[in-house]
Amino acid sequence: MLAVLVLSCADQPKAAPKKYPGAEMLVGTWQSEELTVRLHSAYGIADSFAEVQAKRNNWVAVMGLLPIETTFNMDYTYSAVYREPDGSIRSETSGYFEMFGQDSLLIHRLVPSKETIRHSWVQKNDSVYGFSSLVDYDRDGQVDDELFAINKRIRR
Repeated sequence: MLAVLVLSCADQPKAAPKKYPGAEMLVGTWQSEELTVRLHSAYGIADSFAEVQAKRNNWVAVMGLLPIETTFNMDYTYSAVYREPDGSIRSETSGYFEMFGQDSLLIHRLVPSKETIRHSWVQKNDSVYGFSSLVDYDRDGQVDDELFAINKRIRR
């Protein structure tokens, strides 16, 4: 007699996601309050420097969009919404995040393109956090632009 056993992947228990101490502090929706970007070799021009500064009172004028809203979820996923000044959606990004120690946050963007950004972050209090990172803000192919930001919690 021949017996056939078929197992479906759907029947297998799923592994629990890795837990990151302190991640619950990030859960909720946060809005950009301040942003400073220091561009080195700005826009591909050697030995140049430029700086972009946006605060709450000039955000739309400087950035050309409303303050960014980023939502962090308990399952370690996140999404960010970029809105035009009229409130319509310009773009969205999403992916997952990881935390290491008390000050390292890795953002793994999956949509619209794959990219990982390491942030050093500080929780100022229950409703404000700041972060810094090196990014390619000017899209010149060099990850040499310093980004400093402050975000404020707007929803839990």
